[in-house]
Amino acid sequence: MKNILITNVKSITCPFSFANSGGRRVKRANHALIFKFEGETIYESNRKTMISNAEKIAFLPKGCDYIWKSKIGGHFYSIEFEGELDEAEMKLFKYPYKDKLSKIFSDFEFESLKNSELKKFLMVQCAYRVLYELLIFEANHTFLPTSKKNDIQKIIEYINKNIASALSNETLSEKFGYSVSYFRAVFYKVMGVSPMQYVNRIRMEKAVEMLDSDYGTITDLAESLGYQNVYHFSNAFKKYYGLSPLRYKHEFLR
Repeated sequence: MKNILITNVKSITCPFSFANSGGRRVKRANHALIFKFEGETIYESNRKTMISNAEKIAFLPKGCDYIWKSKIGGHFYSIEFEGELDEAEMKLFKYPYKDKLSKIFSDFEFESLKNSELKKFLMVQCAYRVLYELLIFEANHTFLPTSKKNDIQKIIEYINKNIASALSNETLSEKFGYSVSYFRAVFYKVMGVSPMQYVNRIRMEKAVEMLDSDYGTITDLAESLGYQNVYHFSNAFKKYYGLSPLRYKHEFLR
């Protein structure tokens, strides 16, 4: 599904599916992408079975017939759209970073509330952002030896355990015996983002967790996440979320 033109986004919704619920869909009216942030759903069509969960996004093409059953209940996002595609078969996209997709949907909801008159445009923007993430991840993971993926997994574990340290491309590549250029290339190939983009994302996610748990002052939080000072942390947080740490806490966490 590399060639796609979205002509209209009908809806972006976040319903809840109950465990053991299900049904039959005949000649689906629109294309759809289903993102299971919680739970698990089974789709069956023409003797083909797909299991959609938090790491497997389902694409359901316009006109398809299928039976679905929610094996495990939970919330999910659904993007219903019209467009021109180079394929029209049910498909699963493997994508392990649900937090990244969650942020895209959160951005859409936040901007839609602020600018309701732009909602149709924001829906199309959201759909393209999501598809971009799925297609880039798929392209970067098509041809890569398992050994390289295992090497990067070790680096990921190190980053997560040492997020308070001064992490850089130079320090990480030296620790794991790579040249800087090779390290950055392989990391991007596996993860779909650069090493420092990944480090920043992990720090931002942990920052929200700490803000929600009354960890301490903003200065304490900045130091525990490896920032030189509170100014650098606040700038990074605002660039990532669009709000200062304190305003984000006030509007979303309390």
